[in-house]
Formats: sequence, C-alpha cells, structure tokens
Amino acid sequence: MISDLELMEHHVNVLFRHDSENRVTVVNEPPYNTAPRIFIGAAKMGSIVRYSNSLDKSTLVLI
Repeated sequence: MISDLELMEHHVNVLFRHDSENRVTVVNEPPYNTAPRIFIGAAKMGSIVRYSNSLDKSTLVLI
C-alpha cells in the first residue's frame, strides 16, 4: 500500500512541472501559469517541500 508521503510526492508531481533541479516551474494545466514560490505538502510521515525556479538559490532555506 502506498504511504501518505508517497501519495503527496505523486500529488506535487501532478500539480506542477519541475525542472532538472526538482524545482517547480509552472502549474501543470493550461494556461500553464507560473508556479507558486513555495509548495509545502504535509503528511503523517513527513512533508514535501518544493521551491520555485524563480527564487534565487542563495535565498533558500531548507525546512
């Protein structure tokens, strides 16, 4: 059976397109609007955090 965390991983991968560094780029449906600056998906076993590719790497703080 799939865990809540694995399900959240699938969810974020369906919601957004990602670049080669696993950062979100756009919403994965037309008209492909810009993705939010940060996505946090919480599950019982942990959380999934994705940052926008529009953010400067030097400003990112890992949660």
